[in-house]
Amino acid sequence: MLKLKEECGAQFTQRLEVMFKDMKMSDELCTEFKSNAASEVLEIDFSVKVLTQGHWPNDKKESQFFQNIPQEISVAMNGFTQFYYSKFNNGRMLNWKLALGNAEIRGNFSEGKRYEFLCSSFQMFLMLLFNEHAAISYQQILQMTQIPPSELH
Repeated sequence: MLKLKEECGAQFTQRLEVMFKDMKMSDELCTEFKSNAASEVLEIDFSVKVLTQGHWPNDKKESQFFQNIPQEISVAMNGFTQFYYSKFNNGRMLNWKLALGNAEIRGNFSEGKRYEFLCSSFQMFLMLLFNEHAAISYQQILQMTQIPPSELH
């Protein structure tokens, strides 16, 4: 990093330095959260990246159109939020960017077949609906998730 700073200047590398710092801090936060009592009740393996706003590429069109977040995810998000604010109560703001998330889902299907899916957060939310329903129509998905049709692509 020092060589890059010498070649390109401190202003050029400042954003990159913040990004590296965020990644290290996020790893430490996740480790601390996983050893915290709030994470012991979680049914999922949950990790978070806390990023400094304005230093990372961002989807300006972030929309929270998925209104009914599955219970398992909502509990994990609330637990981490409480943990974060108990640790940093100095006016920091935590904004969830669900469009930037991903998930690894393991599914057990008939005849003992097991599959693993790597998908976006929104795809995971839709797949989790099938834990409670064997079959779901498109209209039922719209009602359960409250996704405005204009947001679907």
